[in-house]
Amino acid sequence: MTTSLRNRLQFRIALLRAHAREWTIGAAVLAVSVCMVLFLVLRFDSPVVQSERLQGSVVSIARIPQKSYGEPTAATSYQYIVSLGGNDTVVVSDQISRPHPVGSAVEVEKRTRANGTITYHVVPPDCVAPNCVVPFNQQF
Repeated sequence: MTTSLRNRLQFRIALLRAHAREWTIGAAVLAVSVCMVLFLVLRFDSPVVQSERLQGSVVSIARIPQKSYGEPTAATSYQYIVSLGGNDTVVVSDQISRPHPVGSAVEVEKRTRANGTITYHVVPPDCVAPNCVVPFNQQF
């Protein structure tokens, strides 16, 4: 090995040692963010095994404007806190033109997935068929 190559190699090793803490922190942040994304993807990548209709009343409403990224849009979602009776309350989202008023009765569909995850969805007022809410394969 020539002296020039050895000096360059030693310089690079010294640089890595001097910045080892920054490299370690960066690698840890990257690993945690990849794990979080994988958790969210795999959590909802499971088929629905059970669906159940429940009655509840709206306790609170929050308006959530949709991001349009430069394009004009009028889409707005509403997030509700729904009381299912007793001490049970759930948070559900709905994208409709007019929100349900506080205190009104709403029908909520409870979906249990194969991995044990439970999600709740607002059933539209004119819905009669069992699968008219949101397709089971739509990922939330």
